[in-house]
Amino acid sequence: MCLTHPTGFPEHRPKVVHRSSGRASSLNPNRLLAVLRDNAERTTVPVDAAKMPDEMSDGGRGLALAKSVLDILQYDAAEGNCWTLVRLLG
Repeated sequence: MCLTHPTGFPEHRPKVVHRSSGRASSLNPNRLLAVLRDNAERTTVPVDAAKMPDEMSDGGRGLALAKSVLDILQYDAAEGNCWTLVRLLG
């Protein structure tokens, strides 16, 4: 089940064939919410452990950058991939 509270954002480009995807977003005075779903290969990157790589690294920044600007970032792979992103306002 895809949660309504956030997760992460790793990159799967080399291996992914998207067969289906979905997205939803909402804006209210207290928060920005985005829920992204796809059926790409599941990530093995632990969301909580993501950190910026060495400055000379070619990749690996996406999840760390997302964590730095979001208040909630969650990943759920129970029914495909579901990323929930929340930024609290005010």
